[in-house]
Amino acid sequence: MVYAILDTQSDATFILKETCDELDAKTQPTKLRWSTITSQDSLVDSQRVSGLQVRGYNSDVKIHILVAFTSTPIPAEEEHIPTKATAKNWEHSRSIEGKMHALFDCNVGLLTGYDCSQALTPREVLAGGNNEPYGIKTDLGWSIVGGSDVRSRRSLCHKVAVSNVGLLTGCDCSQALTPREVLAGGNNEPYGIKTDLGWSIVGGSDVRSRRSLCHKVAVRELPGVTMTDIVRVLESDFQGAKDDKKTSQEDLNYLKIMEEGIEKTGKGHFEMQVPFKERTLLPDNLSMALIRLEQLKRNFLKIMEEGIEKTGKGHFEMPLPFKERPLLPDNHSMALIRLEHLKRKFLKDSKYKEDYVKF
Repeated sequence: MVYAILDTQSDATFILKETCDELDAKTQPTKLRWSTITSQDSLVDSQRVSGLQVRGYNSDVKIHILVAFTSTPIPAEEEHIPTKATAKNWEHSRSIEGKMHALFDCNVGLLTGYDCSQALTPREVLAGGNNEPYGIKTDLGWSIVGGSDVRSRRSLCHKVAVSNVGLLTGCDCSQALTPREVLAGGNNEPYGIKTDLGWSIVGGSDVRSRRSLCHKVAVRELPGVTMTDIVRVLESDFQGAKDDKKTSQEDLNYLKIMEEGIEKTGKGHFEMQVPFKERTLLPDNLSMALIRLEQLKRNFLKIMEEGIEKTGKGHFEMPLPFKERPLLPDNHSMALIRLEHLKRKFLKDSKYKEDYVKF
Protein backbone atom coordinates (compact mmCIF):
# COMPACT_ATOMS: atom_id res chain seq x y z
CA MET A 1 0.00 0.00 0.00
CA VAL A 2 1.26 3.46 -0.92
CA TYR A 3 0.01 7.03 -1.10
CA ALA A 4 -0.64 8.49 -4.55
CA ILE A 5 -0.29 12.07 -5.76
CA LEU A 6 -2.91 13.07 -8.34
CA ASP A 7 -1.30 15.66 -10.61
CA THR A 8 -3.57 17.24 -13.21
CA GLN A 9 -0.61 18.99 -14.86
CA SER A 10 1.39 15.84 -15.49
CA ASP A 11 0.93 13.81 -18.64
CA ALA A 12 3.22 11.07 -17.32
CA THR A 13 2.78 8.70 -14.38
CA PHE A 14 5.65 7.82 -12.04
CA ILE A 15 6.04 4.95 -9.61
CA LEU A 16 8.57 4.75 -6.81
CA LYS A 17 11.41 2.39 -7.73
CA GLU A 18 11.12 0.67 -4.35
CA THR A 19 7.39 0.09 -4.90
CA CYS A 20 8.03 -1.31 -8.37
CA ASP A 21 10.58 -3.76 -6.95
CA GLU A 22 8.13 -4.91 -4.27
CA LEU A 23 5.51 -5.61 -6.95
CA ASP A 24 8.09 -7.55 -8.96
CA ALA A 25 6.75 -5.78 -12.04
CA LYS A 26 8.32 -6.34 -15.44
CA THR A 27 10.33 -3.32 -16.51
CA GLN A 28 12.31 -2.13 -19.49
CA PRO A 29 15.30 0.20 -19.11
CA THR A 30 14.90 3.63 -20.63
CA LYS A 31 16.36 7.10 -20.39
CA LEU A 32 14.45 10.28 -19.60
CA ARG A 33 15.58 13.76 -20.49
CA TRP A 34 14.04 16.15 -17.99
CA SER A 35 14.33 19.71 -16.82
CA THR A 36 13.72 21.21 -13.41
CA ILE A 37 14.02 24.72 -12.06
CA THR A 38 17.67 24.13 -11.20
CA SER A 39 18.81 22.00 -14.13
CA GLN A 40 18.08 21.66 -17.82
CA ASP A 41 18.01 18.59 -20.06
CA SER A 42 19.44 16.17 -17.50
CA LEU A 43 19.70 12.53 -18.61
CA VAL A 44 18.16 10.20 -16.04
CA ASP A 45 18.10 6.42 -16.04
CA SER A 46 14.62 5.02 -15.47
CA GLN A 47 12.52 1.91 -16.01
CA ARG A 48 9.38 1.72 -18.11
CA VAL A 49 6.55 -0.21 -16.45
CA SER A 50 3.42 -1.37 -18.27
CA GLY A 51 0.11 -2.93 -17.24
CA LEU A 52 -0.21 -1.67 -13.65
CA GLN A 53 -3.55 -1.65 -11.83
CA VAL A 54 -4.41 0.45 -8.77
CA ARG A 55 -7.44 0.86 -6.52
CA GLY A 56 -8.41 2.96 -3.54
CA TYR A 57 -8.11 1.71 0.05
CA ASN A 58 -11.89 1.23 0.39
CA SER A 59 -12.70 0.94 -3.31
CA ASP A 60 -13.26 -2.03 -5.59
CA VAL A 61 -12.78 0.04 -8.77
CA LYS A 62 -9.60 -1.02 -10.53
CA ILE A 63 -7.78 1.63 -12.55
CA HIS A 64 -5.45 0.59 -15.35
CA ILE A 65 -2.19 2.50 -15.84
CA LEU A 66 -0.89 1.77 -19.31
CA VAL A 67 2.64 3.16 -18.86
CA ALA A 68 4.56 4.47 -15.86
CA PHE A 69 8.19 5.38 -15.22
CA THR A 70 10.17 4.57 -12.11
CA SER A 71 11.44 7.42 -9.98
CA THR A 72 13.45 7.63 -6.79
CA PRO A 73 12.25 9.39 -4.81
CA ILE A 74 8.86 11.07 -5.20
CA PRO A 75 9.20 14.11 -2.90
CA ALA A 76 6.36 14.59 -0.40
CA GLU A 77 5.81 15.82 3.15
CA GLU A 78 3.69 14.03 5.77
CA GLU A 79 1.99 17.26 6.90
CA HIS A 80 0.66 17.70 3.36
CA ILE A 81 -1.20 14.37 3.45
CA PRO A 82 -4.92 14.83 4.32
CA THR A 83 -6.23 12.75 7.24
CA LYS A 84 -9.28 12.47 9.53
CA ALA A 85 -7.93 15.42 11.47
CA THR A 86 -7.88 17.54 8.31
CA ALA A 87 -11.57 16.82 7.66
CA LYS A 88 -12.49 17.48 11.30
CA ASN A 89 -10.90 20.93 11.24
CA TRP A 90 -13.40 22.31 8.71
CA GLU A 91 -17.16 22.36 9.16
CA HIS A 92 -18.03 21.69 5.51
CA SER A 93 -15.73 18.62 5.35
CA ARG A 94 -16.80 16.95 8.63
CA SER A 95 -19.33 14.86 6.73
CA ILE A 96 -16.46 12.88 5.13
CA GLU A 97 -14.42 12.51 8.35
CA GLY A 98 -15.51 8.87 8.58
CA LYS A 99 -14.35 8.26 5.02
CA MET A 100 -10.87 9.62 5.68
CA HIS A 101 -8.13 7.72 7.50
CA ALA A 102 -5.41 8.37 10.03
CA LEU A 103 -1.90 8.73 8.67
CA PHE A 104 -0.65 5.40 7.32
CA ASP A 105 2.95 4.31 7.74
CA CYS A 106 3.75 4.06 4.04
CA ASN A 107 5.54 5.97 1.30
CA VAL A 108 4.21 8.18 -1.44
CA GLY A 109 4.75 5.57 -4.13
CA LEU A 110 2.76 6.84 -7.11
CA LEU A 111 2.37 10.10 -9.01
CA THR A 112 -0.57 9.82 -11.38
CA GLY A 113 -0.76 12.13 -14.38
CA TYR A 114 -3.62 12.84 -16.74
CA ASP A 115 -2.51 10.02 -19.03
CA CYS A 116 -4.61 8.12 -16.48
CA SER A 117 -7.45 10.63 -16.26
CA GLN A 118 -9.85 8.10 -14.72
CA ALA A 119 -7.90 8.39 -11.48
CA LEU A 120 -8.13 12.20 -11.54
CA THR A 121 -11.78 12.72 -12.56
CA PRO A 122 -13.78 14.32 -9.69
CA ARG A 123 -16.93 12.30 -8.87
CA GLU A 124 -18.07 14.51 -5.97
CA VAL A 125 -16.85 17.84 -4.59
CA LEU A 126 -17.36 19.44 -1.15
CA ALA A 127 -16.54 23.10 -1.53
CA GLY A 128 -16.00 25.49 1.36
CA GLY A 129 -15.51 29.21 1.49
CA ASN A 130 -12.91 31.13 -0.45
CA ASN A 131 -9.45 29.62 0.07
CA GLU A 132 -10.81 26.96 2.42
CA PRO A 133 -9.86 23.36 1.63
CA TYR A 134 -12.26 21.34 -0.45
CA GLY A 135 -13.09 17.64 -0.42
CA ILE A 136 -12.86 15.73 -3.66
CA LYS A 137 -13.91 12.16 -4.41
CA THR A 138 -12.30 10.18 -7.23
CA ASP A 139 -12.34 6.50 -8.06
CA LEU A 140 -9.47 6.18 -5.58
CA GLY A 141 -11.59 7.58 -2.72
CA TRP A 142 -11.98 10.85 -0.83
CA SER A 143 -9.21 13.38 -0.36
CA ILE A 144 -8.89 16.99 0.76
CA VAL A 145 -7.01 19.63 -1.19
CA GLY A 146 -5.58 22.34 1.06
CA GLY A 147 -5.91 22.44 4.81
CA SER A 148 -2.33 21.52 5.67
CA ASP A 149 0.04 24.01 7.25
CA VAL A 150 0.70 26.13 4.19
CA ARG A 151 2.87 28.41 6.32
CA SER A 152 5.38 25.68 7.13
CA ARG A 153 8.97 26.45 6.32
CA ARG A 154 9.21 23.63 3.79
CA SER A 155 7.11 23.91 0.64
CA LEU A 156 7.00 21.43 -2.19
CA CYS A 157 6.62 23.03 -5.58
CA HIS A 158 7.84 20.57 -8.16
CA LYS A 159 7.16 22.91 -11.06
CA VAL A 160 8.72 22.25 -14.40
CA ALA A 161 10.65 24.59 -16.63
CA VAL A 162 7.93 25.65 -19.07
CA SER A 163 7.99 28.71 -21.30
CA ASN A 164 5.09 31.20 -21.42
CA VAL A 165 3.47 30.00 -18.20
CA GLY A 166 3.19 32.93 -15.81
CA LEU A 167 1.52 31.40 -12.73
CA LEU A 168 1.48 28.11 -10.87
CA THR A 169 -1.32 27.98 -8.32
CA GLY A 170 -0.90 25.64 -5.37
CA CYS A 171 -3.26 24.33 -2.72
CA ASP A 172 -2.48 27.34 -0.52
CA CYS A 173 -4.92 29.12 -2.90
CA SER A 174 -7.59 26.43 -2.90
CA GLN A 175 -10.29 28.81 -4.19
CA ALA A 176 -8.61 28.79 -7.59
CA LEU A 177 -8.49 24.96 -7.61
CA THR A 178 -11.96 24.10 -6.26
CA PRO A 179 -14.04 22.33 -8.95
CA ARG A 180 -17.42 24.07 -9.41
CA GLU A 181 -18.64 21.82 -12.22
CA VAL A 182 -17.30 18.63 -13.76
CA LEU A 183 -18.01 17.05 -17.14
CA ALA A 184 -16.80 13.47 -16.92
CA GLY A 185 -16.26 11.14 -19.87
CA GLY A 186 -15.44 7.46 -20.00
CA ASN A 187 -12.53 5.79 -18.26
CA ASN A 188 -9.26 7.54 -19.11
CA GLU A 189 -11.05 10.04 -21.34
CA PRO A 190 -10.40 13.75 -20.71
CA TYR A 191 -12.81 15.55 -18.40
CA GLY A 192 -13.94 19.17 -18.27
CA ILE A 193 -13.61 21.08 -15.01
CA LYS A 194 -14.86 24.54 -14.10
CA THR A 195 -13.16 26.59 -11.40
CA ASP A 196 -13.45 30.26 -10.50
CA LEU A 197 -10.84 30.85 -13.20
CA GLY A 198 -13.04 29.30 -15.88
CA TRP A 199 -13.33 26.03 -17.76
CA SER A 200 -10.42 23.73 -18.48
CA ILE A 201 -9.94 20.22 -19.81
CA VAL A 202 -7.69 17.71 -18.06
CA GLY A 203 -6.19 15.14 -20.43
CA GLY A 204 -6.89 14.93 -24.11
CA SER A 205 -3.50 16.06 -25.39
CA ASP A 206 -1.11 13.70 -27.12
CA VAL A 207 0.08 11.79 -24.07
CA ARG A 208 2.06 9.51 -26.38
CA SER A 209 4.41 12.34 -27.32
CA ARG A 210 8.02 11.91 -26.34
CA ARG A 211 7.94 15.00 -24.17
CA SER A 212 5.99 14.90 -20.90
CA LEU A 213 5.34 17.60 -18.34
CA CYS A 214 4.73 16.78 -14.71
CA HIS A 215 4.88 18.77 -11.48
CA LYS A 216 8.27 17.22 -10.82
CA VAL A 217 10.07 17.70 -14.09
CA ALA A 218 9.81 18.20 -17.79
CA VAL A 219 10.31 14.69 -19.13
CA ARG A 220 11.17 13.28 -22.52
CA GLU A 221 11.70 9.56 -22.96
CA LEU A 222 14.64 8.78 -25.18
CA PRO A 223 14.44 5.82 -27.57
CA GLY A 224 16.57 2.82 -26.68
CA VAL A 225 19.96 2.37 -28.30
CA THR A 226 19.90 -0.38 -30.93
CA MET A 227 22.72 -2.29 -32.59
CA THR A 228 22.03 -0.28 -35.75
CA ASP A 229 22.72 2.92 -33.83
CA ILE A 230 26.00 1.51 -32.49
CA VAL A 231 27.15 0.40 -35.95
CA ARG A 232 26.21 3.79 -37.40
CA VAL A 233 28.34 5.59 -34.81
CA LEU A 234 31.30 3.25 -35.36
CA GLU A 235 31.08 3.68 -39.12
CA SER A 236 30.80 7.46 -38.90
CA ASP A 237 34.61 7.77 -38.67
CA PHE A 238 34.90 6.16 -42.09
CA GLN A 239 32.23 8.29 -43.70
CA GLY A 240 33.25 11.45 -45.53
CA ALA A 241 31.73 14.81 -44.74
CA LYS A 242 28.44 15.58 -46.41
CA ASP A 243 29.60 17.99 -49.09
CA ASP A 244 29.82 18.18 -52.85
CA LYS A 245 33.38 16.85 -53.14
CA LYS A 246 33.80 13.86 -55.41
CA THR A 247 35.69 10.74 -54.38
CA SER A 248 39.26 10.96 -55.62
CA GLN A 249 41.20 8.17 -57.33
CA GLU A 250 43.44 7.89 -54.26
CA ASP A 251 40.38 7.34 -52.08
CA LEU A 252 39.19 4.60 -54.42
CA ASN A 253 42.61 2.91 -54.33
CA TYR A 254 42.61 3.12 -50.53
CA LEU A 255 39.20 1.45 -50.29
CA LYS A 256 40.28 -1.25 -52.74
CA ILE A 257 43.42 -2.04 -50.71
CA MET A 258 41.41 -2.23 -47.48
CA GLU A 259 38.69 -4.46 -48.97
CA GLU A 260 41.01 -6.87 -50.76
CA GLY A 261 43.81 -6.94 -48.19
CA ILE A 262 41.92 -7.63 -44.97
CA GLU A 263 42.39 -11.20 -43.70
CA LYS A 264 41.51 -13.23 -40.65
CA THR A 265 44.41 -15.09 -39.02
CA GLY A 266 44.30 -18.54 -37.50
CA LYS A 267 44.06 -16.95 -34.02
CA GLY A 268 40.89 -15.08 -34.95
CA HIS A 269 42.58 -11.69 -35.41
CA PHE A 270 42.04 -9.47 -38.41
CA GLU A 271 44.99 -8.12 -40.39
CA MET A 272 44.92 -5.40 -43.00
CA GLN A 273 47.56 -3.86 -45.21
CA VAL A 274 48.98 -0.42 -44.53
CA PRO A 275 47.70 1.62 -47.51
CA PHE A 276 50.99 3.11 -48.75
CA LYS A 277 50.75 5.11 -51.95
CA GLU A 278 53.83 3.17 -53.08
CA ARG A 279 54.83 -0.15 -51.57
CA THR A 280 57.86 0.57 -49.39
CA LEU A 281 60.66 -2.00 -49.39
CA LEU A 282 61.28 -2.64 -45.69
CA PRO A 283 64.40 -4.50 -44.52
CA ASP A 284 64.10 -8.02 -43.13
CA ASN A 285 65.01 -7.45 -39.46
CA LEU A 286 64.11 -10.92 -38.19
CA SER A 287 67.75 -11.83 -37.43
CA MET A 288 68.24 -8.56 -35.50
CA ALA A 289 65.09 -9.18 -33.47
CA LEU A 290 66.29 -12.70 -32.56
CA ILE A 291 69.68 -11.34 -31.43
CA ARG A 292 67.95 -8.76 -29.24
CA LEU A 293 65.72 -11.45 -27.77
CA GLU A 294 68.71 -13.65 -26.87
CA GLN A 295 70.43 -10.69 -25.20
CA LEU A 296 67.35 -9.99 -23.07
CA LYS A 297 67.14 -13.65 -22.07
CA ARG A 298 70.79 -13.72 -20.98
CA ASN A 299 70.43 -10.57 -18.90
CA PHE A 300 67.28 -11.89 -17.29
CA LEU A 301 68.84 -15.27 -16.40
CA LYS A 302 71.95 -13.58 -15.04
CA ILE A 303 69.90 -11.40 -12.69
CA MET A 304 67.85 -14.36 -11.53
CA GLU A 305 70.86 -16.67 -10.96
CA GLU A 306 72.95 -14.12 -9.10
CA GLY A 307 70.12 -12.68 -7.04
CA ILE A 308 68.25 -15.77 -5.92
CA GLU A 309 68.64 -16.53 -2.21
CA LYS A 310 67.30 -18.93 0.37
CA THR A 311 66.00 -17.35 3.55
CA GLY A 312 66.33 -18.72 7.07
CA LYS A 313 62.75 -20.01 6.90
CA GLY A 314 63.51 -22.10 3.83
CA HIS A 315 61.87 -19.75 1.33
CA PHE A 316 63.51 -18.64 -1.89
CA GLU A 317 63.72 -14.98 -2.81
CA MET A 318 64.66 -13.55 -6.19
CA PRO A 319 64.95 -9.96 -7.42
CA LEU A 320 62.74 -8.39 -10.02
CA PRO A 321 64.76 -7.91 -13.22
CA PHE A 322 64.58 -4.11 -13.43
CA LYS A 323 66.89 -2.41 -15.90
CA GLU A 324 67.68 0.08 -13.15
CA ARG A 325 67.11 -0.68 -9.48
CA PRO A 326 64.25 1.62 -8.33
CA LEU A 327 64.15 3.17 -4.87
CA LEU A 328 61.13 1.50 -3.27
CA PRO A 329 59.54 2.74 -0.02
CA ASP A 330 59.94 0.77 3.20
CA ASN A 331 56.51 -0.82 3.67
CA HIS A 332 57.48 -2.99 6.64
CA SER A 333 55.05 -1.24 9.02
CA MET A 334 52.22 -1.54 6.52
CA ALA A 335 52.93 -5.24 6.09
CA LEU A 336 52.71 -5.74 9.88
CA ILE A 337 49.36 -3.95 10.01
CA ARG A 338 48.08 -6.15 7.19
CA LEU A 339 49.36 -9.23 9.06
CA GLU A 340 47.52 -8.27 12.25
CA HIS A 341 44.32 -7.71 10.28
CA LEU A 342 44.71 -11.13 8.67
CA LYS A 343 45.28 -12.79 12.03
CA ARG A 344 42.08 -11.29 13.45
CA LYS A 345 40.15 -12.49 10.44
CA PHE A 346 41.57 -16.01 10.88
CA LEU A 347 40.38 -16.04 14.51
CA LYS A 348 36.86 -14.95 13.53
CA ASP A 349 36.43 -17.19 10.47
CA SER A 350 37.99 -20.66 10.59
CA LYS A 351 36.66 -21.52 7.12
CA TYR A 352 38.41 -18.47 5.66
CA LYS A 353 41.67 -19.54 7.36
CA GLU A 354 41.35 -23.08 6.01
CA ASP A 355 40.76 -21.87 2.44
CA TYR A 356 43.59 -19.34 2.73
CA VAL A 357 46.10 -21.96 3.88
CA LYS A 358 45.08 -24.38 1.14
CA PHE A 359 45.45 -21.69 -1.48
